[in-house]
Amino acid sequence: MSTQNYSRGDVVFLEGQAAKRFYIVQSGRVACVKKHDRLVVTYIAGKGDFVAEETVLGFRRKHDHSAVVLEDCELVEVPAEDVQKIVNSKSEWIRNILVNMSEKIKNTSDSITEHRIEDDRLYKGESLKEEDYALIQNKLT
Repeated sequence: MSTQNYSRGDVVFLEGQAAKRFYIVQSGRVACVKKHDRLVVTYIAGKGDFVAEETVLGFRRKHDHSAVVLEDCELVEVPAEDVQKIVNSKSEWIRNILVNMSEKIKNTSDSITEHRIEDDRLYKGESLKEEDYALIQNKLT
């Protein structure tokens, strides 16, 4: 594990890139964004939240979404291979539970994107500001 600092507007990873790690937010905010016919913010991660854990724990090789920093942040980077070794060293049913849960999260995220659902619960009770949408649009298009 290592800790990295990111600035507002930094792209942590892009949808479709190899998933080599997941992240723990120590400070700041990160928007998780999927592309459909437009960009859809599916989740905003803040202090103590995880980013891309569903991809790593689901043993998927590529990110299902992009991550853009909305507020300067510090992220702990957890290597996928380390996590997957630990999971694989336990019983097979634990791995199967994690893969199953990961698939459910992916399906929910896909549904949010496809149906263009926007809800403050996805944003931790905060409204996403127009300037944040503009930032995300600028970085991912």
